Amino acid sequence: MINITPKSLADWTIAGDEKDLRQDFIKDRRSFMKAYWNDRSLSQVMTIYVMLPLGVGLFVASLVFGFFPKALVLLLTFLVYYLRNSRVLGKYHDVFGENAAFVMIESTGIYYVMNTGAGTYNLPLVGDSWKDVRRVHLSDDHAIIYLKRRATCSMYFMRTDNPEALGRTIRSYWKMALYPDEAKGFVRSYSEEDRTALMDFIDKNYGAISLCWKENDPEYVRTDIAIIPADGERTYNTLSTIGCGTIRMGVPLKLQQEHRIPDRVELMIHLPSGWKMDIESLTGEEYGWPVVLLGQTASMVENPDVWYGWGDTITIGEGLAPEKYSGIMFLCPLPEVDGYTRVTLPSGKSVAFLQVFPLTKEDMEHVEELKQNISNDPNFVEKVLENRI
Repeated sequence: MINITPKSLADWTIAGDEKDLRQDFIKDRRSFMKAYWNDRSLSQVMTIYVMLPLGVGLFVASLVFGFFPKALVLLLTFLVYYLRNSRVLGKYHDVFGENAAFVMIESTGIYYVMNTGAGTYNLPLVGDSWKDVRRVHLSDDHAIIYLKRRATCSMYFMRTDNPEALGRTIRSYWKMALYPDEAKGFVRSYSEEDRTALMDFIDKNYGAISLCWKENDPEYVRTDIAIIPADGERTYNTLSTIGCGTIRMGVPLKLQQEHRIPDRVELMIHLPSGWKMDIESLTGEEYGWPVVLLGQTASMVENPDVWYGWGDTITIGEGLAPEKYSGIMFLCPLPEVDGYTRVTLPSGKSVAFLQVFPLTKEDMEHVEELKQNISNDPNFVEKVLENRI
């Protein structure tokens, strides 16, 4: 059994190839309680091995010398301590155990996540930053991450079949948060399993990928571009990012839980069937601007204050698109579907796809006018649908 503390991270070396991990929650109640109390016996040696025998000795001495009330107070004190902690732990286990939660170990933090049903979407329940971690208890078959008082959650319990890999990832991500300068050079990317699952999903739903154009020398996130030519079923070409979804955007948990707004996205743009899709053309000015636009839009999610949702619009800078375009809107990809198109990857990440739709200056003004009308009149959309205005 190992206790990992901030001091122990000083000599730890970040490998640079760490990947996010999914760890199962300790679902068996008895094993859950045993893991906690075993850790307490190790981390609180003074309490267990000194104070407890001392308390038992005082209890026996009180009985021998006739101080029964004091002995009773000592006994009740220990019982209250044990029962209180066991009660809190029981409720804790019920909340996350009944929701079939699991733990995500990510470069941005630690999260309890649950599946919403049918394996289609994993929803974060609660999450905390590595900066709020106090210590980590790691054993052969489980781990407990303890948080500071200011954190959202006090503890994260998890099973593990590979404590060495889990410990390596925890140390590296924790050190990146505490020593940002040492995180330079760490590039976030999908694991091979996640990347394969994502590309298979694209092949099945949006068309066969003819080529995956790999980004050279990424600084923070590796964002490749999948090229999907038009075929017999689809009369349009498509470009899609592969890598944008490795970053969890800063979508408030309340919006994710109540409105199912995704916190991970890959971006697509649909192009006319006559668009030249060879590498030489896509690196040129005439046909290559969609690649630049996708890459720049994807890179913005590195900012924790930036997140994209269906129907959002943003302005774009000069040089990212032809002069006639001044902004973009995020829509559902083609073929048109209701809501978001999502895929859940082997690691537990749920990634949604959004279409990047270029807008002219007139389009942007019209969209803003519609948004203003909607904000002024909650029934505006219903009136439009009923052709009353």
